Amino acid sequence: AQGLAETHLPPAIPYFIEAMADSFWWYERENASKPLLDSIEQFGAEAVEPLIGALKNNEGTVRKNAAIILGRIGDTRAVEALGMALYDLHYEVGSAAAESLAKLGAASINVLAEALKHPEAGIRLHAVWALTRIKDKRILPLIAELLHDPERHVLKQVIQSLGELGDPRALAVLTPIADNRGDRELSMLAREAISQMT
Repeated sequence: AQGLAETHLPPAIPYFIEAMADSFWWYERENASKPLLDSIEQFGAEAVEPLIGALKNNEGTVRKNAAIILGRIGDTRAVEALGMALYDLHYEVGSAAAESLAKLGAASINVLAEALKHPEAGIRLHAVWALTRIKDKRILPLIAELLHDPERHVLKQVIQSLGELGDPRALAVLTPIADNRGDRELSMLAREAISQMT
């Protein structure tokens, strides 16, 4: 794999994509598959379209690995496809897509903002996590909208994320939660989030 990657010849890429789909790499072989994944990454922009195609593979591990490599390559052409992978029923695929979208930065904001409206709490969580890591002034109002989320674990993540953003505008929404002693857990989380900002 490493030798083939060193050729930097684009016609080699389909062989790597085919190798990703071999079940040898799928189960508890993350370390064994590292040279394969690293080799695909070396092709950079040339590998983007084939990897986007691999996001539709029937096997979840292939989709997950494709999402991971796309994030490492950092080509914004992958944003829409990773945005779709965010909704994957395979949890690890959605998680990998969120991580890669975070790495792609501001180009991912729109697809992640759309995911915040999804009825599935796990998808909203992934979107909040990814947006928090982008560190853009547009993020705070998007995340703050979820302070009324019906799922408590999403609400807790939102409070933590508002602290992680370090945006002073978050004080206005965190302070009432911190002052509300009726819910000690959320009050404590909000106080911790505020302390991160000061």
